[in-house]
Amino acid sequence: MELKCPNCGTPAVAGEGGKVVCTGCGGTFRFRAGEAKLEAVAEFDQLKKKVAEQDDEIRKLREQISGGSSNADEPTDEPDEPDDDDGDEDDEDEDF
Repeated sequence: MELKCPNCGTPAVAGEGGKVVCTGCGGTFRFRAGEAKLEAVAEFDQLKKKVAEQDDEIRKLREQISGGSSNADEPTDEPDEPDDDDGDEDDEDEDF
């Protein structure tokens, strides 16, 4: 198993007593084999649930605003035209 430094990601060398030394940054850390423990996953699940509820609420409000029709007129953007309203056609020949 290749161990990587948590600080810089460089491959590290295992030493005695579970101590690991990084060859890149010189950092040391201890490695203990075992199962990863997930903490506070329930908070993430609650947040995902709240976001989904808010998305549903926004969808319902949009339907109410548009009168329930799904073919409501969507706003359109007209292409911008060059802004040349100074009336001078020969801008290149102007003297300053």
